[in-house]
Amino acid sequence: MGEIAEITKRRISAEPTYTFLSENEVAMVLGAPDGKILFGIRDRCYLTLMYDSGARNYEMLFLKLQHITVTGKTSKVHFIGKGGKSRITPISKKATAIMLHYLKIFHPTQYPIPVYVKRKGVKNKISADNTARIMEKYERIIRESVPLFPHLYPHLMRHSRAQNLYSAGMPLPLVSEWLGHSDMEVTLVYAHADVEMKRKAIEKAMENSNIVSKKELRDT
Repeated sequence: MGEIAEITKRRISAEPTYTFLSENEVAMVLGAPDGKILFGIRDRCYLTLMYDSGARNYEMLFLKLQHITVTGKTSKVHFIGKGGKSRITPISKKATAIMLHYLKIFHPTQYPIPVYVKRKGVKNKISADNTARIMEKYERIIRESVPLFPHLYPHLMRHSRAQNLYSAGMPLPLVSEWLGHSDMEVTLVYAHADVEMKRKAIEKAMENSNIVSKKELRDT
């Protein structure tokens, strides 16, 4: 009981140490690549799969075709996480459709690396530097219309997916398992952030409320 109380105490007293995107902001990111050009198709697939799966960037970088199973309109991906810990993650219908479109164009002969860059006609596995450039590119594009848009980086997509799932009602233990966390305490930050979101929403809703009259305010 003492350990649980201590975790709860730290959860309540600690402020969230990360930023996350709302679902509308995520939609802006995933919609930023130009789907009419090859690089846009590749980038949209990469960003969509990263968000939909909640994968760490290095898990995405080492992903291969044999780790992906497509059944009908949905799919699942086998990731190898920290310490060699594996997990199976379901992928939504929309993300599966985007991934299949990418694979049809980029991997007609079942090339073993799902996402790659091409240099002088040679296919190379996408690197962490490539990912950083992709993020920088679409952050710059979005900020042309939304100047204060958050800074984009790979782990932001993972944080955002986890927070949005928790806010939508997924139980925290399931979020922890889905993320591949070995320590439940790491996942508690999403619960704290959700409380903060609710508090701010209530404060905003009450700004113009007449529930508490001016007379009552004077009497307090």
